[in-house]
Amino acid sequence: YIGRLVDYKNVDFLIKSLPEIIDKSQKSFHLLIIGKGSREYMEYLKKVTRELNLVDNISFLGFVDNPSKLISGLDILIASSGVDAFGRTIVESMLQSTPVLAANKGGHLEILEDGKDGLLYEMNCKSSLIEKIAKLVDDSSLRGRLVVNAYKKSSSTYTKKNLLTNILNIYKSLI
Repeated sequence: YIGRLVDYKNVDFLIKSLPEIIDKSQKSFHLLIIGKGSREYMEYLKKVTRELNLVDNISFLGFVDNPSKLISGLDILIASSGVDAFGRTIVESMLQSTPVLAANKGGHLEILEDGKDGLLYEMNCKSSLIEKIAKLVDDSSLRGRLVVNAYKKSSSTYTKKNLLTNILNIYKSLI
């Protein structure tokens, strides 16, 4: 997870789902939580981590200056928020050929096409999250297809020129 650490980003759902993810797989999992938030919320997330005995499975990295370096090394980027209008880290991951798994809410639905350039899971549904993680981990052909399609889409759709043109068109329509 990369982003601001606030309650509506649903990071606690990821933490609380990790024991089942670990139990249902033969693989080892480590959750990186990258970003910063209020001291109170960070303490809450770390408390949940301790209570679930996940201290060895979760790292809180705080704010990082250049998340692109980290994104390129991730096995999966998980976007757990249900209210984001535009998930910039999703596009950054697509450009880095890192598979994206996102909650099926908000702006995620405008960026990702489920099964084509990323996977969407049912918001706040552990079984859906676990099923999609298993698909990404176990099916290398799916993983390969997703990252190729995601890179093609992101490198052609989210260029500086296209974004500027879209913004200018919005301004022109308001004048």
